[in-house]
Amino acid sequence: LARGGLVNDDDMLEALESGKVRAAGLDVWLSEKDPNWTLAQHPAVSCTPHIGAGTKEAQKRIGQELVDIVEGFSL
Repeated sequence: LARGGLVNDDDMLEALESGKVRAAGLDVWLSEKDPNWTLAQHPAVSCTPHIGAGTKEAQKRIGQELVDIVEGFSL
């Protein structure tokens, strides 16, 4: 599992094809406009939309984290 840019798409595809990597879970591409469709459609790859922070609970936690950061600033 990795964010786009942390893993080279071509290397990941090669590792999947060779069996060195058994499966990959991806949710963010280095280029959202032009993802590697060969990798995305590989049977051992699970792709999800980048919505991990899209839930109400996650947004609330993110909001609180931002408040905590701002309150931590020394003015």
